[in-house]
This record gives sequence, C-alpha cells and structure tokens, in this order.
Amino acid sequence: MNDEERDTAPPATLRPAEGREVELKLEAPAGDLGVLKHHPLVRELERGRPLLQRLHTIYYDTADHDFARERLALRVRQSGAHYVQTLKGEGSALGGLFVRGEWEAPLEGPEPDVERVPSPAARALAREASAGKPLQPVFETEFVRSRHRLQRGDTELFLDIDEGEVRARGRSRPIREIELELVRGDPGLLHGIALELHEALPLRPSTTSKAERGYALANGTQPTPRKAPRIALAPAASLEDALCAVLAACLGQVLDNLEPARDGADPEGVHQLRVGLRRTRAALALFRDELPRDQTRPFREELRWLAGELGPARDLDVFLAEILEPLAERFADDPSLKRLRDAARELREAGYARARAAIDAPRTGALALALGGWLTARAWRAGAAEEALAALDSPARERGAELLERRLKKARKLGRGLAKRSAEERHRLRIELKKLRYAGEFLGSLYPEAPTRRSLQRLAELQDTLGALNDVAMAERWLHALADHLGPEWNARHERAAGFVTGWTSQEAERRLARLTRQWKAFRRARPFWRG
Repeated sequence: MNDEERDTAPPATLRPAEGREVELKLEAPAGDLGVLKHHPLVRELERGRPLLQRLHTIYYDTADHDFARERLALRVRQSGAHYVQTLKGEGSALGGLFVRGEWEAPLEGPEPDVERVPSPAARALAREASAGKPLQPVFETEFVRSRHRLQRGDTELFLDIDEGEVRARGRSRPIREIELELVRGDPGLLHGIALELHEALPLRPSTTSKAERGYALANGTQPTPRKAPRIALAPAASLEDALCAVLAACLGQVLDNLEPARDGADPEGVHQLRVGLRRTRAALALFRDELPRDQTRPFREELRWLAGELGPARDLDVFLAEILEPLAERFADDPSLKRLRDAARELREAGYARARAAIDAPRTGALALALGGWLTARAWRAGAAEEALAALDSPARERGAELLERRLKKARKLGRGLAKRSAEERHRLRIELKKLRYAGEFLGSLYPEAPTRRSLQRLAELQDTLGALNDVAMAERWLHALADHLGPEWNARHERAAGFVTGWTSQEAERRLARLTRQWKAFRRARPFWRG
C-alpha cells in the first residue's frame, strides 16, 4: 500500500478494542527522559508502582521483506524468561493518534510462529504475506522501558518511557520514545497529558514506529518524505466528516515529514513539510466559517511561523536546482558561476540549520500536540450555537460546492488582465490558485472522478508555470543575498556572472509568460467540476 492509497478517513471510534491499540507516540529531540518519571503530573495520576523492564525484541520477515511491503510487523519480544510474539498491522491516524491492529500470543522460545496469531483474519494476513517463505531476523531492539499506569477520571492509560537502541547489520540508532497508550476511556486526554509533559521536556508527535526505524536501518535508507495522501470521502459525508478527514490528512503529512525534513538528505523532505503546513493553513481557511476564529488563529500563526523558518532552505534548493547548478554545469569554464553556486550552497546549509532548529523547537512540538488534540476532541463543538452545529451536520457535497465556488471567484478576479500583471500580483494569483487546488483535492472525491481529475491537472499545470515565474523573480533576491554573503570577495567577475544569471532568467520568464497566457485562457473556459 503506497502513500496515495492510505485511508485518510477518521476512524469511527478511537477506543481500544480486542486486537487494537490506541496510542500517541512521542519523541524527545534532546534532554533527560528521566524528568518525565518524576513529573508532578505523573506523580498525581500514577496508580501503583512503575514497572521497569529490559526488553529485547527481534523483528522477523522473509528475505524479500514481504511483511514490510504489506505494512505488517512481526516481532518476538523477550522479557526475562518470557517470550511474546506480536503481529502489528497498519491502522488509522487522527491528529497524531494511531489506531493499529495488534495481536499477541505467548511463545515457548524466540522462534516466531504465524500459526500462533490469535485472530483468524490477522493470521490469514500473515500467511498471505509470508507465502510459505522462511522467516529470518531483520533487526533487533534493546531498550529499558519504564511503564507508568496513569488514571484521570474514568480514563486509564500507560505512559511508557523507552531508552535504548535499534540494531541491524552492525549499525545502530538510539531509541528515545515516549508512548501514551489508551487502556480505556477518552482518547482526547492523551494529547492534553502530552502537552503538560511537554512543558518539562520538549516532545513532538512521531509517526515512525520502531519497526519502520529498524527496516530503514537494515536497508540503509534515510527517512522517506511523504506526499499528501488521497482523501476519500463517502458520498453521504457531512461537512464535519469532511473537515475531520481533511485536517487529519494535512496534519498527518506534517508529522510524516518532520523527520525527513530534519534529516535533510533529500530536499523533498523540507518541500513536503512546507506543503503539509500550507495545506493545513488552507484547510483552516477553507472551513473558516465553520470554525471559531479564536481557536484557529493561534494555529494559523504558528503554522505560518514554521513555514517561514523552512523558507530559505526550500528557496535555495530551488534556486540551485533550477538555475545555478544547471548554469554552472553548462558553462563549466566560468569560475565565477561556480563561486556563486558554491556560495548558494553555503547559504543553503545555513538555511537547513535554521530549519532543523525550528523543527526541534518546543513551539513546533506544542503546535503539533495542540492541533492534534483539538482535532481529536472536535473542540470546535464546545459552546457552538445550534446554527453552527447544524451547518457541520449538513451534506459536505452541497456546502463543498459553495466553498469551491468562493475560491474560484477570488482566483478569477486576481487573474483579470493577467498579461499585464506584476510579478507580485502573479504571485498572489499563484497562492490563490494553490488554495483552490488544495480545496479541490480536499473535496474532489465528492464529485465525478474524470472531470475532477482533469480540473486538478489543469490547475497543477497553471500553478507550476506561475511557480516557475516566481522562482525566476526570486533569483534576483538571492543574487543580492549572495553579494552580501561574499562581502569583500564580491568583484566585477561575480557581478558579470550575476548579470548573466539575470539575463538567462529573464529570457526564461518570457517563455513562461507565453505559456501562462494559453493556460489561463483554458482555465477560464473550463467548466468547474463541482457544477456537474
């Protein structure tokens, strides 16, 4: 199952049941995890004495990693003289809270046995995945777990603090995880408790399991950036159903790309994180009439801040990949172009350092936890008037058409006289078209597939052309930044190279403008997919 096929509809219930776990997984970028064990909140809510365990776990798969391909994880965990086999399956996510299939069975020894999976349906999945192939160890984890049983009102949960490492093929990576697992009661409390713990030790939600870390280590791969998943809404979905599914998908994309962006090995990580942040802001704007402004304003401000901190890294990735690196390669005999390229790489390194600092910042973790908790609890219902609640219960298809029409009207207004518009005005149009495209992706499954797909493709092409024009316009800004960066080193040769870059980008802009005119006319003539 790939990223585009993941189910984004929020689960009907987030309460644990047989063969299912509900948990909020957290990680601490820095600091002593021990402070959590003695946190006043933990002392207040703890029932009984904490349990300290040293756990050794081996994860098994076929030689072709068929279990991983089916998004299953099979492990055998040893605690003292006891062995427990666990099969975990992919589940649903809402606001960083995960609901996964989990089936455990005791074993006499360390060897796995899929026939011991207690659920017939899960056992069939395991049989199908292995297809009779022998199972072998892929990686192992060893960590110390401090388990605390907490209770607040009628809600019980486990707070697990894990410290250790995952090992594969002579390599290792540290494990520094905190898990809040619901035993019974209200899942909405998990985010609230995490936020209180966050005040003592910066935490952020994580979507990467120990199994995923282990496979990445075994395969020698880096964290993988993930694109926005497809949002599939039921025909009879209410507006609130749509709102929850859209925000869950947007927040999921943000959480999925925190680690890839921080790692920085693939520029797509920062790009997809910024896309996730923009989509989240676009979703809050799209549903603004249904959401209390005083609740969404802090989220919008923090999302804008984080996107801004990532901006230089992403802009320089594009400036280098689209302009400087191709020119430096094409004109390899020009040392000044090479120096501009190298200086831009130095600025990009600083941009990535700034991005990593923002991702690790406590306010990023607080944003993710607060937004996830708000979504899980559907806090917009608190104190809402009957009229607002009725709007949330209305059919998403009808209200969605109104929301899309509003976005289209604004975009068409900004596009009037497009050929004579300034670069800044084209940039504003690009932003509005991006919001319209996101809205179409959010709600498109409610309308006929073929016209929806064509409309979104047309929007994407138009947006790409405007994006390329914006990149050309941004080139001059970055050339000035390079001059400041080089300082006294900047000389006439660099000035000549910068002029060459400006001339080349201006020529590219003229070519793009001709294409833009044709694309805009086609966009204006096309019938919006939501009008039937």
